[in-house]
Amino acid sequence: MTYAAPIWHQPSPSIAKATGPANKLRTIQNKCLRIIAGAYKATPIENLETETFVPPIDLYLDERCARYRQRTQSTPVRRYIIEQCNIVRRRIQGKRGLRTARKPSQEELWKKWETAREERQANYTERDQVLGDWKPRWHHQEELRMNTPSEWDQIKRPPDRTTLQLHKDLTKAESSLLTQLRTGRIGLKYFLTKHRVPGFLSSQCECRQGAETPRHVIMSCELEAVRRGQLRSNGERLDFVQLLTTPKGAKIVTRWMMELHRLPQFDLALSLLYEGVL
Repeated sequence: MTYAAPIWHQPSPSIAKATGPANKLRTIQNKCLRIIAGAYKATPIENLETETFVPPIDLYLDERCARYRQRTQSTPVRRYIIEQCNIVRRRIQGKRGLRTARKPSQEELWKKWETAREERQANYTERDQVLGDWKPRWHHQEELRMNTPSEWDQIKRPPDRTTLQLHKDLTKAESSLLTQLRTGRIGLKYFLTKHRVPGFLSSQCECRQGAETPRHVIMSCELEAVRRGQLRSNGERLDFVQLLTTPKGAKIVTRWMMELHRLPQFDLALSLLYEGVL
C-alpha cells in the first residue's frame, strides 16, 4: 500500500490532517484496524490508532519519504533528475504568451517541508520521529473535541507503545472486548440506542439506576453488586480506569464482562475459553 511512496506522496504542510492520496489510503487503513481490533464502525479512528499503536498512514509515509531523501540527497541520479526537471520547467515557462506566475517546484516544496519538519522535531523528546509528529496531532484533536464534550465512557491516552501490553496475554475475543470497553463503543444499551439499532428504544440499564454504559455496569449497577467483588483484589478500592489501563485489570474485567451475558456476541467465546475452568 505504501510502495514507491517517495514518487507519489506529497506531505501536508501541516501535521493536523492528511491530504491527497494518503487521506484516501487512511480510509483503507481504518477498515483494516477495525477488523484487527474487533471494533464497531462507530469507533473513532483516533482511538483505534492508539489502541493498536498504528500511526496515521500519512505520518508514516512522511517518514519513509524523509528517509529516502536523506539516502539519495547527494547521489548523481538525484542531481540529474533535479536538473532535468528544471530544464522542463524553464521551457514551459518560456513559451510565448505564457503569463502565469511562477509556482514553486516540487524540490522547493520538499525543502520547505523538510525545514519545517526539522524545526518541529528539534523540540521533540521522542526518538521515534513518527511518534513525535503523532502526539501533537493527537493533542490537537483532543483540544478540538473539548469544545464538544463527549458523553462516552472511554479511556483517553496519547499514543504509547505500552498500550499493546494490555492486549499481550489476551485472546482475540478478550482483546476485542477490551478495545470496546476502552472506547465506549460496545454492545450495551447506551451505545445501541445512540446509534438507533432496531429493538433498542431506551439506554436505561435493567436496574433502572442509569444508562447502561461500561462504567455503570462495572462500577454501580445493583444487579452486579454480588459479582462485583470478583473485580477487587485484596479488598482494594474498585477503580474503573485502573481496570482498563493495566494488564492485570484488563484480564480480569474482560472475563468478568463476558460472564455477565450482556454481550451475546461473546457467548461463544465464553464457552470456548472458559469451559471447564469456571
